[in-house]
Amino acid sequence: MAFRRLRATLAAVARNRSSEGPAPIHTRLSPPGSCRMHASLRTRHAAWALLAAVAATPGAAAARCPDLSGRFHVVGDEHVVELVLAALQSRETANRRAGIALDGPAGGALKVSVRGDEPAPWPSVPGNRLGEGSDFRCEAGSLRLLRPQPGKGWRDDAGEWYRGSATISLARHPDGGLQVRVRFDGHQTITVYRYDSATASVPKPLSGRRFEESLYWPAWGPDDDQIRRPPPPESGPVRDLRQRLDSAILGSVRMGTPQAVDGGMLVRFTAPRSADVVAFEDRLRAAAIRYESREAPVWTNNAFQMVFLIDDGAQGGGRPSVPSPLRVEHELRRLAQPLAQLVGVEAEGDGYVATLRLERSGTADALVSRLRQHARLFAEVAPLAETASPTNEVRLRLRAF
Repeated sequence: MAFRRLRATLAAVARNRSSEGPAPIHTRLSPPGSCRMHASLRTRHAAWALLAAVAATPGAAAARCPDLSGRFHVVGDEHVVELVLAALQSRETANRRAGIALDGPAGGALKVSVRGDEPAPWPSVPGNRLGEGSDFRCEAGSLRLLRPQPGKGWRDDAGEWYRGSATISLARHPDGGLQVRVRFDGHQTITVYRYDSATASVPKPLSGRRFEESLYWPAWGPDDDQIRRPPPPESGPVRDLRQRLDSAILGSVRMGTPQAVDGGMLVRFTAPRSADVVAFEDRLRAAAIRYESREAPVWTNNAFQMVFLIDDGAQGGGRPSVPSPLRVEHELRRLAQPLAQLVGVEAEGDGYVATLRLERSGTADALVSRLRQHARLFAEVAPLAETASPTNEVRLRLRAF
């Protein structure tokens, strides 16, 4: 439309100049400020201004964008898919999506719709609209999303967790699918404060890393709406773990996809409250299921997220479990009052070192005796040091059953 207006304007300029004919002698000899010369210059300036405006319109910029229109299956690692969906400003979570529909970019906009679990129908109205310049930019045959996703996490092959932000780009695959490229820049963190749902962390020095992941989302075929594909079969160890962690043990805790590692299965759990975390760990010990806290419970997205290594029993079934810091803090607060206040808990080896501030000097022995007699969690409570007044702090070595 804009180019048609430009052609019409240029044609009008040509007609005006041809209809004017040769300018009279007095006009040719007129100074540069004559009316006819100013009118001609104004016409030319208007034409060039219109050309510049058309070149800057979103439609002209969209001509450089790849055509991403279509429907695609959403597949890939859950934490990577979560980052992509968040960048597309979708409210769906990675474990509740089946497909995604894109329309555009056209007219400077990309329309996005996410379909839920099969066999749910496709949304009749696009769920979201992204604007060029504010939400995405087209470059080198791909569409790059401009809003990095802060606060998201990435786990490396060794199970270490990184915090940072992700940058996502989309491109059309030659076979009609969608190519999704994710670049994540992050670092490990050190927790400096934690109390129930509040936590404070700082970046761990020299831990910064960049991760890159490429996802392929195949095009949604015409028969995919009628055929419900069964999930891929789980491995034997995963099935065994799900049988061990049945609903009676999980309770209100949700279990993620297990990942096989040396010594057992690495699993992410989600609990709605801190009390649910405590109860879940107690049920694991009551069922003689050894576990290690690999990632302390952290309050995020209105739930506690944590990662445990569930022992497969192949490497020393007699080793004690390693409870989460939250569970250790809960036990200490329950029993230390009124003798002491908890200052902090630090992981050390296969146990913890707790620092408590005594309400009165000389009560360290009474505190240790109380913990040894009434604690359901600790097999070992050993005092390490007691500072001089006025701090009255005592440090205890704790080891769980």
